[in-house]
Amino acid sequence: MTLTATDTARARAHAPSLSAEERERHETRIALSGVLLLLALVILAVATWGLPALALSALVLVPVTFTVLVLITVGK
Repeated sequence: MTLTATDTARARAHAPSLSAEERERHETRIALSGVLLLLALVILAVATWGLPALALSALVLVPVTFTVLVLITVGK
C-alpha cells in the first residue's frame, strides 16, 4: 500500500497538534539523537579503521564548523 497526497493530508488533519513547548522539546530530541548517532558512527569508524577515520571525520567537519562560526558572527 502506498500513501498518496490525500492520505498524507488526511493523516496530518487528524494528527494532534503540539504546543510550542512540546514542539521545541521534540525538535531538541531529534537534534540530540542525530548528534548521538553521528558520534556513535565516528566511534565505530575509529574502532574499525583507526586514526585515518578520525582524521577524515575532522576534515569533513571543517566546512561545518566554518559555517557555524559565520552564522554565529552574523547573529542567526
